[in-house]
Amino acid sequence: MNTKISSPVLSSELIATLCAAISDPHPKFKPIIDDKDHPADHTYVFMVTSQNGCKYVLIISNNQYPKMVRRAIDKIQEAKSILYGWPQNVVEMPILIGDLNNNSYGLWLFRNPISKNRYIRFVQKIVLGNKVKAWLETIAAQTRKNDLSQDTINNNFIEPINALLTISKLTHLLSNDCHIVLANISSGNFKPIHVLQHSDLWHGNILISNVFRLFNPSNNGFVIIDWAGSRISGYPFFDLITLSISLNNYPAKTTRYIESMMLIFKCSRADVLAYYLCALGKLYQELENFPEDRFVNLCENSLNHLTLAGIKNASA
Repeated sequence: MNTKISSPVLSSELIATLCAAISDPHPKFKPIIDDKDHPADHTYVFMVTSQNGCKYVLIISNNQYPKMVRRAIDKIQEAKSILYGWPQNVVEMPILIGDLNNNSYGLWLFRNPISKNRYIRFVQKIVLGNKVKAWLETIAAQTRKNDLSQDTINNNFIEPINALLTISKLTHLLSNDCHIVLANISSGNFKPIHVLQHSDLWHGNILISNVFRLFNPSNNGFVIIDWAGSRISGYPFFDLITLSISLNNYPAKTTRYIESMMLIFKCSRADVLAYYLCALGKLYQELENFPEDRFVNLCENSLNHLTLAGIKNASA
């Protein structure tokens, strides 16, 4: 239940720690989320601005979930630890980690979101789309896990598909495809693998770290935030499809994105759909406070897009 809670008091000890971390004795603090709009299962976010204009973002857990930020940072570290080379730089750790009255917090460098100017935004989304797609292809190759055990296949592929089959509102849309996936796993026609998965890769979680590097083909110029739901044993194509839909790509462009990654895994369109359905099933198993109706809408919208992209058979 989302009860209201009051904003945390920034203690003199925390302020002193932050000042030392950013080498500024008098930074300005500005809360980004107002108390009246703040549910109990959210974190508190402050903009911290130094006297020389450098900006940082301070995120603090609330009293109901005091370790939320710490768990999110652990997830960032986990993802970063299995990457190497330039893809690792996209996963950015905080510059300061600590606790305020047992509530965990982290301090990050401020990064710019995609521009609100429609023309700049249009160009940035094209450039970011291509760069993040290349990043996803690279991390898929770096984190690929083959030869999964039968227990892993049962837990991460068969059970999630069976979970989807229990959703009556999606029976008309998923039943046939889910049974095909189960049959292909049983016959060995579908040999699943795991990769690192962000799980919420919409464009709002992609920030610009350096606008000049963004437009330089040899540099990434972006970071990806909000790794709280990430999995080191995730599903190929899920992030790629989420990204493409979030960028409002036409289905034909989603098809091109998918076909490019299919070459890496040497898999079929049926396999792509199988991975996506398994990822949805796993998400459904862990919904917690996420409303089921919103999950159903997510499934309907994304699968309709995949039908137009030629990945899901419209007659299935």
